[in-house]
Amino acid sequence: MDPDDISLNNTSQMFEYERMSREIGECNDVEKLKQMVRYIVKLEMKTREVYSMLLKDLVTAEYSYSDVLGLDDSTGDVKS
Repeated sequence: MDPDDISLNNTSQMFEYERMSREIGECNDVEKLKQMVRYIVKLEMKTREVYSMLLKDLVTAEYSYSDVLGLDDSTGDVKS
């Protein structure tokens, strides 16, 4: 599990990751590090849960999201 294998495209997220990475690197409290890892694992699981619900809602929607987004159903382009 090498965090360098994951790329971030958002500059503010890169800076936030760097800040947190340094904080983790300086931490010698094993219990605090365990708590951080548990939090991150649970947050990732929650993120997957939310994405799954969103995708399910999009697939089983009672109405076309193109109406909400102002898209042409036949082309997917924005209606003028």
